[in-house]
Amino acid sequence: MANSSEKLCLPQRNLISEISSKSLHNLLLSEEMIHRNNESSLISTHLRSPNVREVLYSILFLLLVAGYIVRTHLLFVSRAYSELQTEFEKIKSLMIPSYMIELRKLLDRYPTSEQNSFWLKNLF
Repeated sequence: MANSSEKLCLPQRNLISEISSKSLHNLLLSEEMIHRNNESSLISTHLRSPNVREVLYSILFLLLVAGYIVRTHLLFVSRAYSELQTEFEKIKSLMIPSYMIELRKLLDRYPTSEQNSFWLKNLF
């Protein structure tokens, strides 16, 4: 009798252990899902708070202002560069030997004062 009752208990034990393992597995899965949902809801409510939005909008505004300032300075630098380039082209044309000879003749004919002639002395 003990033997037959053990045989009857064995399938019941297997069934009980199978049910308990499935229940434990489902419990762990549901806990994980609850944890994930709580995290995402915390994140979304955290991002929805007015202070965080104000900070994000402030950062965006500062980035826009910084971009505008950089753009303005780049335009200023490019204009100054083009003006300097045209000035250097003018000076370069004066450095042609025939022009240098003509300039020397003019300087000999019309001498300049000492204050203004410093850059002309360095030119020759």
